[in-house]
Amino acid sequence: MFYKLGLLIVTRARLVLALGLVALAISAVLGVGVFSRLLSGGFDDPASASSRAQVLLDQKFGGEPDMIFLVRHGTGTSAAAPSRPAARLWRSGWTATPA
Repeated sequence: MFYKLGLLIVTRARLVLALGLVALAISAVLGVGVFSRLLSGGFDDPASASSRAQVLLDQKFGGEPDMIFLVRHGTGTSAAAPSRPAARLWRSGWTATPA
């Protein structure tokens, strides 16, 4: 089956190229009007963790989108049991203005 298809493409190379160019031109003509109909938002799930975090950041820090939090713990890893109380304490100390 693929042998016959390959043979057809090789023997009719100019026809295949012409059909490809016609398909490209049709796609370009039909695709130009799509940009005005595309939506740029509305795909956020309000129940997701990232959406809830964004709401919390907006409330606490005024919604600055370019914020980076770097948290270091002296011992262990971030998943280690001793670091969990420190993370809770750090989280409870958030203020309305960034430090």
